Amino acid sequence: MVSGAAPPALLHAALDGWMRHEAASAHARLIRRFGWDRAGLAEDALQEALVRALETWPFKGVPDQPGAWLYVVAGNRMLDAIRSAAERRSVPLDDAPQVGFVAEGPAVVDRDALSDPELAVLFALCHPALDTPSAIAVALQILCGFTLREIASALLIKPDAVAQRVSRAKATLRGVPGIADTPTGEPLRQRLAVALDVVALIFNEGFEPSSGDRPARADLCAEALRLADALAHHPVTRGPETHALAALLNLLFARLPARLANPGAVTLLPEQDRSVWSREHLRRGLRHLAASAGGDRISRYHLLAGIAASHAAAPSIEATDWDAIVADYRRLVNLEDSPVHRLNLAVALQRAGEGVLAAAEIKRLLPLPQMRGYFWFHVARSEIAGQLEDHHQSRAALADALALAKTAAQDRFVREKLDGAARCPRSPG
Repeated sequence: MVSGAAPPALLHAALDGWMRHEAASAHARLIRRFGWDRAGLAEDALQEALVRALETWPFKGVPDQPGAWLYVVAGNRMLDAIRSAAERRSVPLDDAPQVGFVAEGPAVVDRDALSDPELAVLFALCHPALDTPSAIAVALQILCGFTLREIASALLIKPDAVAQRVSRAKATLRGVPGIADTPTGEPLRQRLAVALDVVALIFNEGFEPSSGDRPARADLCAEALRLADALAHHPVTRGPETHALAALLNLLFARLPARLANPGAVTLLPEQDRSVWSREHLRRGLRHLAASAGGDRISRYHLLAGIAASHAAAPSIEATDWDAIVADYRRLVNLEDSPVHRLNLAVALQRAGEGVLAAAEIKRLLPLPQMRGYFWFHVARSEIAGQLEDHHQSRAALADALALAKTAAQDRFVREKLDGAARCPRSPG
């Protein structure tokens, strides 16, 4: 059964959003079924399936399960290619790889267990043969269909560097025996840390997209949340840090209705209507946070979830316990010093009324290339300068932010800020 036919332009636009993610999910399932040595063939087959979708769906309608449709069609293309290659080599079909026939029809995939294809591929990509940055980059491409630009934005590096990481990672994976085997024991624990980082970055791209017109991508957020919840409930992977990540993502996911209330606009925490936050996800987040307290190690996800819980407990931005949030960010910086954590500390200091200390943090970050090229750094820099009544610096920071806007929503957000700044008195000198 299919829904009504859609215009070709609409289908092309869909490929840049949820459809692209569905294709990436199908890619992971095909790799799991056919093997890592055929990952390139799976990618080619999916491209053919996407072309067929654009040719047929405008007339026949979009299938009820488009991702399953892509998986079935691409799987059949792969089988054809495998059999043709066997025939060219004069290999008897009985000796050719036996992977089973993928019927043209609905495909129902179990997505709830650790053994589901996406989780299995995630753990394969977190193999110790890869360094952590490379594992994260290739996982974001294969599991989510991220472009090089999106990965670069998530990791705050150049697209060329991402391309090199992904290329090297794929070459390495092709030479690893037993790459698809799910690890157990200590090897699993070591891979789990990288897997949690990948899930967090998937969520971040959904919560703050690096391209497009939407202020958030609920589909990516929901997929990351599904993976985190599955890991937190599975007996092999559940543990304090996994629960902490699940807590963080649930608490942030609860805010999505407020972030998406005004399509095409950036609605930050101070302007959000907290009455529309999802109470169910807030409750889930707090349950995971309580479960995360059972270990003897505090991770960054514990601290970030604690900060998110402080926001969830406050009825308004003014009533937020900013001193507690500042303390948590200081602990986070001591645990894992990074420019992004220091930037968030600066924002918290500003909200706590410590504008001078906030400006000092911004000054330390300003020389860093990854901050100079980061949109939200300049937005924060503008807010902090404005609080100190340095309106010239505030406007200059907004101009820098405008030059870095990657989405239409970000562009409108900064232009509205600039319009407001134009009505402020100018600083002397």
